[in-house]
Amino acid sequence: MLKLFLATYAALWHIALPFLHRKPRLADGWEERTLAQTAGRDFDLWIQSASGGESLLSQMVLTTLAEQLEGSDRRLRILATSTTREGINTLRKTPTAENIDLTVAFFPFDAPAIITRAFNTFRPRLAVLVETELWPAWLITARCMEVPVLLVNGRMSDKSCHSYRRLRRFFTAFGPGRVLAMSEEDAARFRSILPPERVQMVPNLKFDRMKFSSSTPPFSFQSPKDSPFIVFGSVRAEEEEQIARCLDILCKARPDATIALFPKHPARASALTEMLASRRLPARLRSSLKETCVPGTIIVWDSFGDLAAAWSRADAAFVGGSLCGWGGHNFLEPLACGVRPVIGHNWKNFAWIGREVISCGLVSEVEEEQQLARTLLERLASPDNRDEVRHRAENLFAGKRGGTAVTCTEILAALNAKP
Repeated sequence: MLKLFLATYAALWHIALPFLHRKPRLADGWEERTLAQTAGRDFDLWIQSASGGESLLSQMVLTTLAEQLEGSDRRLRILATSTTREGINTLRKTPTAENIDLTVAFFPFDAPAIITRAFNTFRPRLAVLVETELWPAWLITARCMEVPVLLVNGRMSDKSCHSYRRLRRFFTAFGPGRVLAMSEEDAARFRSILPPERVQMVPNLKFDRMKFSSSTPPFSFQSPKDSPFIVFGSVRAEEEEQIARCLDILCKARPDATIALFPKHPARASALTEMLASRRLPARLRSSLKETCVPGTIIVWDSFGDLAAAWSRADAAFVGGSLCGWGGHNFLEPLACGVRPVIGHNWKNFAWIGREVISCGLVSEVEEEQQLARTLLERLASPDNRDEVRHRAENLFAGKRGGTAVTCTEILAALNAKP
């Protein structure tokens, strides 16, 4: 049965690859994705993160691993991969450390022949998946080559769990040997498809990314003096129409404000700018601005990496993916900067944070774009004290941190190394 599955799966990839090559996002890094170009070497650890958000967690894990190895003579050879250009760029910004020899590359396509070549080329002693990246050929090859697989910050939706339960026999045989789930709810879902002893709950790593500091990271953009700064972060294509209607209200009510709009995928920036311009909204691509802009401009970011700095300067902020059915994006980041973010009603991907963050007023939840505009305008009219917001958030989440240290201890234990 396994041979039949792999043969069928391989045939589907053989058919799909020429079409995938036509997609710009997948053609980027094609030689690495197909292993046509790669340097063969052995690695202690192969860590895979899907995109930019997961790569930030990988970056944090790598930094903590280096800290836990301080004082020892051990040096780890680590391969960090990602599926997207955003993830690759994030991984390449990982601080250098003497005890970490880091190689960054695109994650190979899950075609059985490519994945077999990848494991034979990289020969990892341990494979780590960040959140949920359950590619079948990758899992099968890891098990057949006796490479332990550790899934960290594991999450699983009810919908995915329902589908995976049908494949319980497969995951029992080839699934991760250990799962560190981000919440008790996620742990329960993993235990329904894996032997329960393989699953452990560990605090979500995203809590550790909350750095409660008044310092502001460098920002490539200088907003006009005395112009309120509104940030829309991680906006999804599915909610762009709603965001456009909200922007129309904001521009009319506060023509003195400058608005920074960050699409979740920067490749959407040009189309989004054109759509806003067609509605007679003053939108400009970030790359087209050589100097500062006039107040009232909507700047659409067409590059990755500035959002964290933008949060730290925002007078009001919205976190996207939450007005549509996507399930929301990380609203802890602006909160850590002392900004009380506004989110849509659909934030199921972050339900693990708990509704207390809403009920205590640190985050505002809205149903539609008119309510979003009103709430953002209220933020501008009554600015928050950033230090007070940071203090309240730090107290709320103090007992939920420490997952990264536990995760790194598990990784080092699996590599038979002492922290």
